[in-house]
Amino acid sequence: MFVWGDIDASEYDRFYCFNDQHYLTDKPTLPSGEYEFEVGYSFWPTTRGASVEFERYLDTGERVTGLIEWGEDSLGEASDIVYDWTITAYDQYDNTVFTWSGDELSHDFSFIASQTGIYRIEILKRDYLARCGRMTIEPEDWAQN
Repeated sequence: MFVWGDIDASEYDRFYCFNDQHYLTDKPTLPSGEYEFEVGYSFWPTTRGASVEFERYLDTGERVTGLIEWGEDSLGEASDIVYDWTITAYDQYDNTVFTWSGDELSHDFSFIASQTGIYRIEILKRDYLARCGRMTIEPEDWAQN
């Protein structure tokens, strides 16, 4: 443990959230099957954009349903999406099993696992500024890469 003078670095792992109505002494817990994420700055069209990925083991025939919702950009503004963003689901062989692209601030999706294995969902945005989002998905227990 790092100690500098009378300051103990372990004191800085606490997390506090507050607004004009509530005060929390820890990170707020999300309902099961909800995941918040941030997609960083995009240098599109120089790059393919910025993305975040989630993965989970699925059994053959297992149905996945979800919703992606975009929140504020890195400047705290709830601005429209300028360039299309994409949701793509891949099977364990990197075959596309679902894809959608558009400029809506939210979009739902679903697919059925054709084979048992690890499936991956990629959320790709092309807008320059970083932006926060939320994914609600069934079945639960996805891991963010």
